[in-house]
Order: sequence, then C-alpha cells, then structure tokens
Amino acid sequence: MKFVSFISSAFAAITITSLSVTSAKAEAPAAFQTCVACHQATGAGIPGVFPPLAGSEWVTGPVENLIRIQLRGLMGPIKVAGKDYNSVMPPNASMTDEQIAEVLTYVRNEWGNKGSAVTPDMVKALRSEAGKPMLKVEDLIDPATAPAEKPAEDKPIELKSGEFNDVQEVDSSLPGWVFGFFGICLVPVAVSFVSKK
Repeated sequence: MKFVSFISSAFAAITITSLSVTSAKAEAPAAFQTCVACHQATGAGIPGVFPPLAGSEWVTGPVENLIRIQLRGLMGPIKVAGKDYNSVMPPNASMTDEQIAEVLTYVRNEWGNKGSAVTPDMVKALRSEAGKPMLKVEDLIDPATAPAEKPAEDKPIELKSGEFNDVQEVDSSLPGWVFGFFGICLVPVAVSFVSKK
C-alpha cells in the first residue's frame, strides 16, 4: 500500500509541476497603454472610427511609415484592411526612441501580425520628423507597392546584462526523461523499500 501511495504522490508532483509552468504570452509594453484607448488592447480598433492594428497592412508594411506616424501623427482618410477610416492620430513624440521601438515591434508581431523588429536606432534616424505637420496618407509609402519586408524570425533574443525583455512563451510539457526517471529509478527503489518493511 505504501508503494501505491508513493507512486501516486510522485505522479501528483509531476502533474502539479507541469501545471504550474504555464505558457505565457508576451505582455504589451507599458507605453502601449497610450495606444489602447483608440486601437484597443485586442488591436481591433473601434469599427468606423479608429482602424485596427491587427491585420493592418500599414502595421506590417514599411517601418518608416509607423515611426513617422508615431512622431508626427496622422490625419485624414485612410483605408485599412479594406475599410475606410477618417480620423486623427496624435503624435507620440514624447516617447523615447526605445519606447517607440518597443511598442512598434510589439504591434508588428501581435494579433497574428508578422513584421520585422523596430530598433531605437531606426527611430533615432527619423527623430527629426517630430514637430512637423501631421501626416496624411499621401505622405506615406503605400504598403501595397512597397517591397516586402522579411517577417520576424522566431529565434532567441540575446540580452545584455541588466536588460529585460517581455516574457517569452514557455513550453509547459515535461521532458520524457522525467517520466523515465520515475519509472526506471524510483519504482525499483520504492519496491525495495516496501519489501524490506
């Protein structure tokens, strides 16, 4: 009976450990909260008023467009994912280059979007756009005619000491050797232990 209890406890421990390591989706950068009021946390926007970020050709198109929109704002009519919008997006030039890069990289790779990363150096190169008049769609590169960009690759990100990056997905499955260890190593020990009593 002790053997059965031991094995039950061992597998309960494996199950609890397996369940406690949950898959975690990358969290939105804090600076993205500025965007949520109009574009929503889901990236769906507000139909007929504010365009979606999810599935937007403007989001996954030329990086230069997004950076310039962040720094100068955008006004007037624009077609996004086949739907017409006519509103105003104020500039967010008060954000740091790092914040803008982090937010734009996030939206370019969230909600099924696949876009290249935006770096602080890319933002810095266009920082002189801040303070200029708001953009109109005709000031931007048409994503339909722009050369295709390479989507972000799923590869590990190397961080420098002290840097923090959003949580990456975690594999919650236990490796097979854990079950092998309990089956091959601990079961004979348990049987030996029980048989000596």
